[in-house]
Amino acid sequence: MGLVIAPKAPSDRGTARFTASCGPTGRRSRSLVLVSQAARTTSRVPARRSRAWWVNTGFLVWFMPARIREWTHGPLIRPNDLDRAVQVRTLGLRDLRTPAGHLGMLRLLAILTPALGLLSGASNVAPPNGDPPDRPGGLGGFGIVPTTTAPSDGARLARMDLLARNRTVAAGGEVILGVRWRIAPKWHMYWRNPGDSGTAPRITINGSPGVKPGEIRWPRPIVFKDDWGDTTYGYEGEVVLLVPVEIPEGTPEGPLRLDVRAEWLVCKGACLLGDGRSSIEIEVRDAASDRGTPDPAIERSLALIPSPLAELEGSTARLEPSSKPARLVIEGPAGDARSIEFIPDLTPGVVAGEGHPVKAVISENGISEKKFRIDVPLAIEPDNSEGRPLEVAGLVTFGPGSTDPARSVRLPIDP
Repeated sequence: MGLVIAPKAPSDRGTARFTASCGPTGRRSRSLVLVSQAARTTSRVPARRSRAWWVNTGFLVWFMPARIREWTHGPLIRPNDLDRAVQVRTLGLRDLRTPAGHLGMLRLLAILTPALGLLSGASNVAPPNGDPPDRPGGLGGFGIVPTTTAPSDGARLARMDLLARNRTVAAGGEVILGVRWRIAPKWHMYWRNPGDSGTAPRITINGSPGVKPGEIRWPRPIVFKDDWGDTTYGYEGEVVLLVPVEIPEGTPEGPLRLDVRAEWLVCKGACLLGDGRSSIEIEVRDAASDRGTPDPAIERSLALIPSPLAELEGSTARLEPSSKPARLVIEGPAGDARSIEFIPDLTPGVVAGEGHPVKAVISENGISEKKFRIDVPLAIEPDNSEGRPLEVAGLVTFGPGSTDPARSVRLPIDP
């Protein structure tokens, strides 16, 4: 993903223009590039397949799908505004959208915004309770406010702590850590594929040399739909993300400290960044030692990790690449589920269902058990694969609730 923000020569009216260019992306996500002065009024203007917002003398421009494109607009900044910049911080991504995992973009914006003089005055300061102003109107609706808002708001609204499935492990064994968030009512966090907006949590684990964290294991998400037509995937209430950590052979017996840092986004209309650190001590003992009682919160989360669809008897998933468009067809027994749908995962170079859920057709003939079929249209763009093998992946959910069953699907695609 490339991002270039380049100043253009001032126009005859003494205003600066900027060019925002974004590189290819394998999914149709959009990211905020620039935001200008506080606005009293807003209006939406079309810009090809991207979204753009005029904000008084500036705009927000979102990443456009597929190939590299350039989009220039102005007037943007009056020269005397450059002397009136104030320090800002980013709230993130109801309107501040980045590809999943690119929380670094938020920090880039926090640096670029004051440097470019894109914010003047203290308009639309967040209220004393720390909740951001709602959109539309004002910069609060666009994800940036002055620094009067406390930096701990995201951590206050989604409180993080650290768990371990077992507190003892043998050298050469594995311990499962759980990063738990307790999320404030009506707020939510994001799955590894956040959907139309948002960004997934990022977890970093450090320990003694040789300690190897594995990939995050994600419980099934639920689907959120907002008033602006966006569909996102994530969690509300409480979520525990699981990370297996391999303890190297030869680790001496005794306490082993693991340090965890997490960054996340919590949203309700507007969004706030959260950042947390925690540590936990694991006891390294010989293989015969008692492992103790597993943590119940981690056990609940493990039960919500989707198992492969192939393990569901009578189910199939196949590609039909010759159809127009290409599609993924999933069939199997519906059981007692009244609502079944496919939720796409992040797969560079392949966009499934235009990034949105695809509902199943459930049939019942009165003799045998109910069956379901899901036809997922695929947009295959090899140039956007980021050098990875092409594949389609996602979840089949058997009900809308966070504890309803889900099955995972992942199939390679021949280029």
